[in-house]
Amino acid sequence: MHGAAVFGFFIFSHSDGQAFHHERPYLWFRQFVKKNGLRYIRFHDLRYTSATILINQGVHAKIISERLGHGSITTSINIHGHALRTADQALLIISKPSLDLKLHEDNEDA
Repeated sequence: MHGAAVFGFFIFSHSDGQAFHHERPYLWFRQFVKKNGLRYIRFHDLRYTSATILINQGVHAKIISERLGHGSITTSINIHGHALRTADQALLIISKPSLDLKLHEDNEDA
C-alpha cells in the first residue's frame, strides 16, 4: 500500500491525505496569532484550553478524556483537576442563593 493516500488518518494533512511536516501546524498557528494581535500561547496549550472550556460547560469528564485521547479518565482528572474544582466552586456560588431561599422556605413551613 506504499504511496496510497490514507484519508482521515492525520489531523493536519494535504488534500491528498499526506501528512504535513510536523512543524507546519505550529508555524501556521504562530503566524495566525501574531497577525491577529492575539496573546501568544503554545499550540499544545489549545488542548488544555479546550478541556477547560468543556469542563466549564459541564461536559462529563469521560467525554473530555476521550476527546483528548487519554487512555484513562484518571489521566484527565489528574491533569485538569484544578479546572474541575474551579467549575465545582462556581456551581456552588451560583446555586447557593437558590439553596438559601429553599432552606428559608422550608423553615417557614415547619
